Amino acid sequence: MVYNIDKGSSQTKRSERGEKVRSRTKPFLKLRAAIVEAGYTQRDVAKAIGVDISTFSQKINGHRDFTLQECVRIANLVNRSLDDIFFSN
Repeated sequence: MVYNIDKGSSQTKRSERGEKVRSRTKPFLKLRAAIVEAGYTQRDVAKAIGVDISTFSQKINGHRDFTLQECVRIANLVNRSLDDIFFSN
């Protein structure tokens, strides 16, 4: 089975003056929601998976990748499946 990690999407649109404007949705929206719903902060999750808050911020914003081990730890922490929070349908 092939999965695509849901890092958000980007789209090119035109401004009122006809200029190309690139808009991007925030990556990992399902992860962000799962963290909030479980009552944790991003700082709590960073500490739980053993990374600095700045590293976690880079990862949740799509600038760096999560390791599989980090994904598993986060899923266990927020009591969700990996599919639920990291993968698109």
